[in-house]
Amino acid sequence: MENRLTAGGLPVIANEVLLSTKLADRLGLKIGESVTFIGSTMNGAFTTYNFIVVGTFSLNMGPVDKEMMLVDISGARLALDMENAASEILGYTHSLYYEDEDAIAMRREYNAIQGDSTDMFSPIMKALRDSNQMGTMVDFNNAFMAILLGVFMTIVMIVLWNMGLMNGLRRYGEIGMRLAIGESKGQVYRSMIVEAIIIGFIGTIMGTTVGLGLTYYMQEVGIDYTKGLENLTSTNIIMSNVFYAKVTPDLYYIGLIPGVLATV
Repeated sequence: MENRLTAGGLPVIANEVLLSTKLADRLGLKIGESVTFIGSTMNGAFTTYNFIVVGTFSLNMGPVDKEMMLVDISGARLALDMENAASEILGYTHSLYYEDEDAIAMRREYNAIQGDSTDMFSPIMKALRDSNQMGTMVDFNNAFMAILLGVFMTIVMIVLWNMGLMNGLRRYGEIGMRLAIGESKGQVYRSMIVEAIIIGFIGTIMGTTVGLGLTYYMQEVGIDYTKGLENLTSTNIIMSNVFYAKVTPDLYYIGLIPGVLATV
């Protein structure tokens, strides 16, 4: 968090708070001045609480930065009358990808065991799609990926089919000549398959090297979409302005199978 500070320092005591730079500028607040939080306690009662601004920050999260306030958990518990309590606990899996069906099954199983409609403080579990607008985003992402994969695979199949057809026509004379000088069909086919495998390996290594280089650059530098995300009107979705890629072990071999099979 220290790397995100634009002024001041981190909260030390319960009544100290950090404001986003945009929010502090909009309210005309400076470090050392007080700001009043107006909300409701965990019991639903109306509450106000005064905090002291000790620093400002920028998380590069587009519209979220416009109205974000960060409070130490001890200060939040005092302001919201929730001593020794937490309003939400976030859980993450070790998978790089979000598995919606697994999350829903886990939510259903947990709530069936732990749910108690007679206790207002009974814990409940929510999947990602249960949060604001996230269900639509999950469905949209799945549909978009399916369409993108379908279009990509169709184009690749057409290109590879065309390349194979053109290659066969181009080498038709060569095959006839090799058969004419005494080579058997098996020798011709085996030599062409070995040649295709070698070319596939070389192409796969070159493509993997270039792809890993670009992915590593994206992992370390990323692409900044600050200007575009700042124009969003929704503030319910927390998303970083900088998008990164990630180099994973499967990237080293994932292109080997299609790369070799495509040439064979």
